[in-house]
Amino acid sequence: MPYTGRRFSWKQSLYSRVYPCRKYDIKVSNVLLGGYIRNGLMEKSEGLHYRTLEKGGCPNYKTWDILIEGYVKNEDMEQAVFAMKTGFRMLKKCKWRPDPVIVESVKVF
Repeated sequence: MPYTGRRFSWKQSLYSRVYPCRKYDIKVSNVLLGGYIRNGLMEKSEGLHYRTLEKGGCPNYKTWDILIEGYVKNEDMEQAVFAMKTGFRMLKKCKWRPDPVIVESVKVF
């Protein structure tokens, strides 16, 4: 990234490296999603998720797991259920299971 005389955050630097790529590595996006959610920034995490989809990223089970956690923390159970159903569709390809605490939270809904 060329020097422009102003400071930039690690997120800006990361975006500039990830988005121009032809093959999108969803793992980088997942790290940012997790960071946003741990810091209570659900809107930013959703925005990142939508930008990732627009750029050709294919969410994996971990992406949905992270989003489920965020939706449950924000008590948005409709979105949590949607994300959980989407994640479960991917179970044929792996042995992922969501956190039991998250499952219980969604079951109460």
